[in-house]
Amino acid sequence: TEVNPIVIIGNTSNPRTVVITSYIPSSHSRLYGAKINGLTFSNVKHAMIADCYISATVDMQDADSSSIRRCTIVSDHFRIARNVTGGTVADADTLEGNTFTALSASGQMALQFGDTAGGVGDAGSDSCRYFVQRFNTFAISQSGTSPNTVAKHFLTPNFYSYGNRYVLTSTTTA
Repeated sequence: TEVNPIVIIGNTSNPRTVVITSYIPSSHSRLYGAKINGLTFSNVKHAMIADCYISATVDMQDADSSSIRRCTIVSDHFRIARNVTGGTVADADTLEGNTFTALSASGQMALQFGDTAGGVGDAGSDSCRYFVQRFNTFAISQSGTSPNTVAKHFLTPNFYSYGNRYVLTSTTTA
């Protein structure tokens, strides 16, 4: 079956000049050089977002062979997993060369890979596998009296992580 991908090219040298209010990637789509104010990254295959400024929560659910590359991401958390209401395993996704600037471990996990809920009929099985994260910078703040875990891995076989940088600012009183 021939696939005709949707390709959107904005301004890769200054992505904030091309604004997308809400973006829902479709399978085989490519988006380059835009500011994204709303992002729904769910149940998609072979989608890529690159060279963008993302000002939205990044929650990759049921994404397969999809990637986010070389983006600045202003989000309080990042999550990759199955859609816990009956989705499939998040498989072979990549997070590469991104800079996260506003992650928060205050009242939530800043980085969550996988989940504990499992999917329909397979509770306890893999929820995220063959995930690659490399050369990213994660700036994470933690404050208050009940700080949460900064990063947590649930059911994540074949998880590859290297060359990442974590910058944690903590002002907890717990």
